Amino acid sequence: MTRSAPSRVFQCERPWRAPRHQSVGFAFGVYDNMSEKVKMRDGDTLLIMVKGGEVIHFTPNMSLPHSEFVKRTTGQLPAGAWVGTVSKLDGEVVAISSKHFFGYQLPAPQEVADAVRRKFE
Repeated sequence: MTRSAPSRVFQCERPWRAPRHQSVGFAFGVYDNMSEKVKMRDGDTLLIMVKGGEVIHFTPNMSLPHSEFVKRTTGQLPAGAWVGTVSKLDGEVVAISSKHFFGYQLPAPQEVADAVRRKFE
């Protein structure tokens, strides 16, 4: 059962606010500067696109399939670009290739893995 805002104010002596964490920043576009390093927590997962050794697009919206992510960001996968999933597991940031685009789901090539580690921590 939910409580009304006034009851939360009186019960807690201050207005209720949803808990926030570092990952919320990029969910709402706070990280507009793509050169900024993005902090991830263990268990965080993102869809990303890498081209020319740089992360060019990413989103925490894991409800999108890779194909829809590409369609919404660039329309189609640019020549030479890589798309996949990045997760932070046991303190290590790892990238996995998109099975939809590459026909296999394996760790990213070294150039992509390096770009991901430069962008995410």
